[in-house]
Amino acid sequence: MKEFWLKIVERLTGACLQLLEEHPGKVIGVLTGFILGLIVVLLGFWRTLIIMLFAGAGFYFGKRRDEHKDFSQFLQTFFGERK
Repeated sequence: MKEFWLKIVERLTGACLQLLEEHPGKVIGVLTGFILGLIVVLLGFWRTLIIMLFAGAGFYFGKRRDEHKDFSQFLQTFFGERK
């Protein structure tokens, strides 16, 4: 019986890896949509929206840090002197 389940897991794993290799955008899109939908159902729309906004802001500031851009330049852009 154990061998039966091992063969099933091997086949499923192989099929998933083949799908991911042949259609990575579709697989990532479906997984992202599923997870986002699940979060909306569990937490509600507004809480999910707030989480997404904070995740987006974290991504933006992390990207700036990776690119070695100065944070003071960002602050100057938004809060600098007005003409």
